[in-house]
Amino acid sequence: MSIIKDYVSIDIETTGLDPKKDRIIEIGAVRVRDGNISEVKNWLINPRCELSDFIKDLTKINEEMLADAPYIDEVIPEVIEFCKEDIIIGHNIMMDFSFLKRNAVNRKLNFEKSGIDTLKLARVIFAEMEKSIKERGAFLEKKRVRLETPTLDSRLLHAI
Repeated sequence: MSIIKDYVSIDIETTGLDPKKDRIIEIGAVRVRDGNISEVKNWLINPRCELSDFIKDLTKINEEMLADAPYIDEVIPEVIEFCKEDIIIGHNIMMDFSFLKRNAVNRKLNFEKSGIDTLKLARVIFAEMEKSIKERGAFLEKKRVRLETPTLDSRLLHAI
């Protein structure tokens, strides 16, 4: 069994769960080379719509933070370039992938990727913890794994 040492760990925040009608408001990505973090990117994205109170509470992102942020049209090419030909890793990656793919296709860009879903891995590795990646972050923090924010989830995925 070989261990993947080169990949991009990615996490997104959205205005909802439906890639056909909801929008991406944040993308965090961590490039890993030879098992080490080599680059970290974080994009806030103006969704051109109001955020629900639920989304503001869940993501801790508000309209003021997004007012001067670029639109997805500007960001999605940068994300595709950042990911290059790498495998992408994410927690419940199919949701993130569906939003990224839809936004790429809508702009006539290609986003074909192989991916690894850490949700499935985490259910095996952390069987005693059921729900969110945030709980796993608290668990790892107790184990003295130091994590920083803008791209906490993407860094956490690398730490796992």
